[in-house]
Amino acid sequence: MKLLFDHNLSYKLVGRLADLFPDAAHVRNVNLHEADDRPVWEYARAHGFAIEIRAGDWLLELIEECASCVSRTVFSPCPFSVR
Repeated sequence: MKLLFDHNLSYKLVGRLADLFPDAAHVRNVNLHEADDRPVWEYARAHGFAIEIRAGDWLLELIEECASCVSRTVFSPCPFSVR
């Protein structure tokens, strides 16, 4: 599975999960770290990524609007930081 982590999740997750998800990327890696919602969604769709977001994030509404187009995994807020 190809995961695309949004800007509210640490870019370090890509490296930490590389053994499990070698095709994972962060919006920072694909020059979308300053992009609006729609370009991130379109990139994920065009390149076969599942968008990884935190619960309550801006993409929830967009994904629910087109649930048949995008798969999603929602990370709940984590009690520790990724360093």
